[in-house]
Amino acid sequence: MKEEQETLDWREIAEEKIIESIEPLDLDYWVKGSVGHYRFQAKVYPKGSKYGIEGGRVSKLSISRIDPIDGIGKVIVADYDRGWNERPHAGRDKEMYELILACLESMPDDWKNM
Repeated sequence: MKEEQETLDWREIAEEKIIESIEPLDLDYWVKGSVGHYRFQAKVYPKGSKYGIEGGRVSKLSISRIDPIDGIGKVIVADYDRGWNERPHAGRDKEMYELILACLESMPDDWKNM
């Protein structure tokens, strides 16, 4: 997956509707977005750090899966806050985590000013 992370471009992902929405929040370095039945919020800094996932730019990430039947119930599939609270499990949840993380890591350093 490392090679794919380096080649993914967050704008291409958004244009192809892989990630349906990604937008900055009013808070410093926070973004939110959605992919199918998954919703996420993340804190993405311009540079990686020891607090980021695998030393990267994402220091906080929460991903939840919305129940497709009622649209209300949700399950936290990944939660990272300078360390793992809930690691993504195998299968579709892990695939979505990898896609979202790759997209966030490929955002431009100055994405807040765009």
